[in-house]
Amino acid sequence: QQKLKTMSLTLNKSASMNGLMTKMNEKLVEEGLLSEPIPLEDLVAVDVWSHEVFSWYQHTADIDRLRDNDKTFIYQLRRLADVQEESKPKEDAAQVSEDIFGTRRRTRKYNLDIATLSRLNANDGWQKELENYVQSPMMLLSLFNPRRGSNDERIQFCKKLETFIDLCHKEIEEDEASGTKRPRDGSKNGSGSVDTGSEDPPMDEQIQGLLDRSDASPSFKGARTRQDVAILEWCASKLRQYILNSSKAKESYKDGIVVQIVMRRPKSGSSNYSSFVQPVLMRISGNLTVYGLRKCLADRLSRSLKSSSGQSSMEPQAANSLDPSFGSPGMLAIRQVPLSFEKKGAYTRSTGSNASRLGMISRADESSDDGTPRATMALSSDDAENQIVAEVVGPNGAVFVDWSDDLCDHFFDEHEANAEESVGEPEKKEDEKALTVM
Repeated sequence: QQKLKTMSLTLNKSASMNGLMTKMNEKLVEEGLLSEPIPLEDLVAVDVWSHEVFSWYQHTADIDRLRDNDKTFIYQLRRLADVQEESKPKEDAAQVSEDIFGTRRRTRKYNLDIATLSRLNANDGWQKELENYVQSPMMLLSLFNPRRGSNDERIQFCKKLETFIDLCHKEIEEDEASGTKRPRDGSKNGSGSVDTGSEDPPMDEQIQGLLDRSDASPSFKGARTRQDVAILEWCASKLRQYILNSSKAKESYKDGIVVQIVMRRPKSGSSNYSSFVQPVLMRISGNLTVYGLRKCLADRLSRSLKSSSGQSSMEPQAANSLDPSFGSPGMLAIRQVPLSFEKKGAYTRSTGSNASRLGMISRADESSDDGTPRATMALSSDDAENQIVAEVVGPNGAVFVDWSDDLCDHFFDEHEANAEESVGEPEKKEDEKALTVM
């Protein structure tokens, strides 16, 4: 919430980023801006170019990597201990399983032969096999890509798959109960009724109900026989375990993650968006939702956000004039702004060209997935707003706050967001490197 602080520091060329941060702490205490140094674990150093993070520095990196034209920022993050406390799971693994899938445990109705099981279990062959049964195989490539697919998306797909399997079982049961179906031994008894016998039904027998069900499904295809349904049952059970293992992997976020927040607005005369103020770095808990992130943004940006009356959202008068159902004045603005994200890739700077929507609010230039009217106010009850940011965005990912021109002019104070305060007087010693830190 404070203005950016600029200072010049003089360090030996052989110093590390830790040394740079320590020197910065000493100067802030000396100038009376801090009563005690900020723990180094709560600081992160980055280079910024064109209002986005260009390079992330480890604490042990040499400052000699910094060039004279680099603009180096040191950000103070939320206390690590606070984020660790918030990131603690609230339920045990069994409860997580029930919350995701419900209390019912699905039992497989059909047994697969050893050769098929070996094929499905070898090198995650079940994932490849699923491609034969989905309308859009490319969707699976994204779903099982750790850098692109999220657990929420996998859970929804798993539920959809299990529903399809249930419908397939009903088709088989209706076929077996029908007096017109071919009997299991291929004949009828003397009275003309079906002789069910005690043999297991043939696994490779095509069933018309399954063919019809597959043709009618917008998501799945190719389920023709009991063998196909048995394979889908096995794949569904493997997918369940895959999801549970991914949920346990969230423990890797027990320290939270650091993300950069990039403010963008449309370029003049273009539908493309570009960043326009310095980025914000935030350490968030491992279980923070998208709607929770909006609350954090409203708080973090409160100095730069204006109420509908033009006041800063930090001013008490602004808060008092707002219907409390909308939240704080800043939250009223942030709830209307589309968010998108881009995971940290091989390149050091996020371009935003491949950004995906985050939350329920889409940009005005984006078409709706299902033709429904575009939502204009984020709701805490919406599924998209309850996605876990750490899982979707990942460490050092970028969250883009895509302001429309109207919302930006009405709610965002660009001048205040870029305001700076100088700390102390610069001094430089011979044979040492002077750095400007923000």
